[in-house]
Amino acid sequence: MSEATISAVTINEASLIAAQIQMSVQNIKAGTPRVFGDWFGKPVEDRRIIVGAAASGSCLTLRLDAGETIRIWHPIGLECSREAFAISSATRVVLEWPPASPVAEIPQVPCFREYTVRPSGIEATTNVDRFTVRLQPKVGYPAIELS
Repeated sequence: MSEATISAVTINEASLIAAQIQMSVQNIKAGTPRVFGDWFGKPVEDRRIIVGAAASGSCLTLRLDAGETIRIWHPIGLECSREAFAISSATRVVLEWPPASPVAEIPQVPCFREYTVRPSGIEATTNVDRFTVRLQPKVGYPAIELS
């Protein structure tokens, strides 16, 4: 397959996944987000609900009820029901959320965690204090899931 064909397939896949999520948004399992096995919040306590999905090119965007956004590039494989929510694989995932205590006079930059699949494994970066956040993505886990 040529690169153009792969790009067209992944663009179509992101749009198909967004449409499937939008059609069943009221019936999707809620849970704590995990990106490549790395928890975002405390399991069970930091429960989130998907409130919307859209696609632009090869990027799928999920909106969560607490104001977070998850962008997923080249998503493949959707499991979407009351019992489970997962996207099997992706090339890159960025999770963004508003700062905890915004100061009105200072323009705020969203906090983020970025996960990029590399030949050597999954590279993870964040703009949050690295002393309080230790990112530990794992190969073999879904790109995104609600657990």
